[in-house]
Amino acid sequence: MTYTGDGRRQRVVARTRAEILHAAARAFSRTGYRSVTMRAIADEAGYTAASLYTYFRSKEEIVTALRKLVREEFEAVIDEPPPSHLGFPDRFELLVCHLLEHAERRSDWFLLFLSVLQSNQHSAETKELPDALLAVEQTRSRVARWFEEHGNAQDLGHHDPSDLARFFSGVIQSFLASWLLEGTPPGGLTRRTAVIVELLLHGVTGLRDRNQPCGDARIVGMDPRPSVGGEVSSPRPLGIENE
Repeated sequence: MTYTGDGRRQRVVARTRAEILHAAARAFSRTGYRSVTMRAIADEAGYTAASLYTYFRSKEEIVTALRKLVREEFEAVIDEPPPSHLGFPDRFELLVCHLLEHAERRSDWFLLFLSVLQSNQHSAETKELPDALLAVEQTRSRVARWFEEHGNAQDLGHHDPSDLARFFSGVIQSFLASWLLEGTPPGGLTRRTAVIVELLLHGVTGLRDRNQPCGDARIVGMDPRPSVGGEVSSPRPLGIENE
């Protein structure tokens, strides 16, 4: 939907759309996607149904906008520069930690997306939108760029950053799906940070103190290796022995 006008008008429109999206997410999380109507979303947002249609033509369009917003938020987390004094292992751990923390904050939205899939409702409008696989590939390319920017060849085990990004994305999505299906206990996902980092950096035989809090775990029992700029040492990465 295209809007014209000065910057102030555009900011008002953007803020209103954001308010509607958050209200819709609350409504969907209470009763599920199928039972929520556009009028119910308007009531939740504090608007009339007629004004709601000015910003969104259907609840399918609202869900599509929510998906786009979630993807943009995750991409912003990926794009956030880590502290420059950290070596690759700690930079990587911060990335995992921040992604999982954000996933927990948006748990209701992920449950909504599951509800939409279960409802098996796909409008013609939705089919005209960019394929979901393309969105996944765009996010994967961002992760690949993160590996390129924050790890050297030795950090990455001399593997293609794109392959590492695919592996990383699959692991994160798997843990997220299990967490959602098991009832989304608060903090349950971020507490898996150490396990995810251990598996991705060191494989099944890596050693790590799993009792350390998120963002403060330290690698133990590994031979040090130089990291980006030679600032901090790092172990053999991603559980794959260098050839």
